[in-house]
Amino acid sequence: MLDNADDLELLNQVWPHGADGSILITSRDFNVASSPATAGFHVQPFDHPTGSQMLLRLLSLDVTNAVNQANATTIAEMLGGLPLALNQIASFISQRKLSLHDFLPLYERNSDKIDAKKSRLTQYEHALSTVWEMSLSRLSGPSAHLQKLIALFHPDGVNEDMLREGSKFVSDKDLDFLSDEME
Repeated sequence: MLDNADDLELLNQVWPHGADGSILITSRDFNVASSPATAGFHVQPFDHPTGSQMLLRLLSLDVTNAVNQANATTIAEMLGGLPLALNQIASFISQRKLSLHDFLPLYERNSDKIDAKKSRLTQYEHALSTVWEMSLSRLSGPSAHLQKLIALFHPDGVNEDMLREGSKFVSDKDLDFLSDEME
């Protein structure tokens, strides 16, 4: 298994040639994931119902209970349906023997601390914050500037039109992409 294999040059150096078998590669870079491998699978975030079902099953909770479903759906939405995030949050909830109802306000108050904790119940060595840090550190140019800009706004209230219109009044070249209809 090659986890976080985002360097194609390094991957080519360690890739076994002429051997039979299977190798699992995880990568956020499509080019790395598809070469030298002959087949791949792009893991998508779960939709909210599927993510909530997965969370409930990981926690061995009743998937038919309406309160469980509502709380699990809220958590799945907060985590963007990301399978790894849901897995790690399930470990956190299980380790602390929390109910989903009790977890929600705790997470709202302490999401940074919770995301930084590593799971002891899985073999995955990184914390959820590591996943976010790795993803955000790869941003450059306009993407990095946009991420820094929207970090200042309300998390559920960033209006694209507001950014586009507001960019007309800013003389920062790094933000020119906001008024470019192709960007």
